[in-house]
Amino acid sequence: MDNQPRNGQNLSLGTLLKELTNAYARAIGTRMGAIGLTKVQSDVLFQLYQNPNLTQREICRINNVTEATLSVVINGLVRKDLIRRERNISDPRKKKLVLTEKAHHLRPDVLRIKADAYHALVAGLSQVHLERLTEDLRQLLDNLERIK
Repeated sequence: MDNQPRNGQNLSLGTLLKELTNAYARAIGTRMGAIGLTKVQSDVLFQLYQNPNLTQREICRINNVTEATLSVVINGLVRKDLIRRERNISDPRKKKLVLTEKAHHLRPDVLRIKADAYHALVAGLSQVHLERLTEDLRQLLDNLERIK
């Protein structure tokens, strides 16, 4: 199947997916920068807003990043007084990530920016088309997961 030319070149599906991912990240990152966050920092806050009991390991898995990378992100959030590390009562070797009051004040902005980016992303797609696209992308991901 031929791809439509763009800027004088044919783009493969993989390239289009990469460009889409990068453009979506830039759209979110630029707006998050206005409230003092990086995109990745906003992702961590968003996940903790959704589930405050997530462990650092679970956040790594969700974001597909190493623990070392996430540690740098969390250190930045700690410096900005958005997250605290507290001892885990059930396992003192582990630390629990706790959102601060400052992080809770940012929640409406973080959620709005993410929602605005999502709505911009799917603008012009019908619900049926969006559901089909989502199914197709999941199938592509499943295909690649099988060859790991």
